[in-house]
Amino acid sequence: MIEAFSDPDTLTRPLVVKRILPDKKEEAGVGSGVLRDVLSAFWLDFYDRCTLGTTIKVPFIGHDFKAETWKAISRIFVRGYQDCHYLPIKLAPAFVEEMLFGAVYSDLTESFLQFVSCQDREILKQALQDFSSVEIDDLVETLDNYECRRRISADNLPTILTEIAHKELVQKPMFVIDCWREITTPNITLNYEKLTQMYADLKATTKKVLKLLKFPSDMTAKQKEVEHHLRRYIRELDEEEL
Repeated sequence: MIEAFSDPDTLTRPLVVKRILPDKKEEAGVGSGVLRDVLSAFWLDFYDRCTLGTTIKVPFIGHDFKAETWKAISRIFVRGYQDCHYLPIKLAPAFVEEMLFGAVYSDLTESFLQFVSCQDREILKQALQDFSSVEIDDLVETLDNYECRRRISADNLPTILTEIAHKELVQKPMFVIDCWREITTPNITLNYEKLTQMYADLKATTKKVLKLLKFPSDMTAKQKEVEHHLRRYIRELDEEEL
């Protein structure tokens, strides 16, 4: 897919998308549904191969990805938005905002807490809520993972986390941001309010997932029991598992 979008003309030509199934046969569907399936598959693979982070992610620079490769990926981003309003919402809001607007408007610390590991997140959240209750060695070790060399206190921790978040979410992937911005700026018209609304609309929640479930009205007792267990299972999932 990256190879196909290496051609700048993919921004202006009509797209004809065909999906090849595992049995090597072409999927029968046509239209935006197939395109969304292809985009979803591409971005899932992209998250796994080309990004860092847990709940939210940012691209990392690899030796095998040059500027033209990143620009091809940006064309996929653009056509996904233009053709079916597809937005890869696991990309960190700060990363996307810097690319689209040249500035970050969302809460960097909140995004950073979704970027780090679960263990680091718990330590940092505890330190922010009650600095005196956190094991200082654990906090220092966590911050050391992000090259923090300053002495930490309850007063300066929020500022330090904002600075680290900007470094990890914006400064480190800046080469990618610059490559993508070259493609997105002339092709996407989107303001911060609209972007925020899209993130909110596309974000999976327990309520949204439960509403998608459809069951026959004439189920057996066993089938109703399965439905009950499925609904309970979904309610117990956290945000990342959803």
